[in-house]
Amino acid sequence: MNPPVKWPLVAILTTLAVIASPLVIWFVANEALPIASGFFQMDRQMKAGKRYMDSLSETEIQPWIQRAEKLLAEHGHPFRPAGGVPVPDDLATLGILRIDVLPPNGVWFVWVSGLDHTHLAVERTAEGNHIVTACYDDETTRQLWPKVDTGAPSR
Repeated sequence: MNPPVKWPLVAILTTLAVIASPLVIWFVANEALPIASGFFQMDRQMKAGKRYMDSLSETEIQPWIQRAEKLLAEHGHPFRPAGGVPVPDDLATLGILRIDVLPPNGVWFVWVSGLDHTHLAVERTAEGNHIVTACYDDETTRQLWPKVDTGAPSR
């Protein structure tokens, strides 16, 4: 007795592979690549935010505090959605994508949000002073104002 011929099975699988390959190529091109591209863009945005925040001098901090105070005065009422404040052109040029006003005392200038976060946080204390913090990602921050001599970002 001869074993059954497997050629019909091979022919069917080959046909399915030929039919499915354009669908696989379409999926990779339209779904997987844009997702990977999004991660590269997020990384680029995070690096731009970090580079800018690290370059800020003490004299450049005061305009950020003044801008935050103005935003809190104009938009600091409760129930403000994240990103509900338009981003001016000068901040968009820096790569800032969103401004979050967090009543009653905080403003975030956001480069990246979602899976990770990169933002410059300006917070008014109960005494009326301000704390400016560079938030590089969800785990790493550095207080820019008032100056704290730690040497390295905190974790």
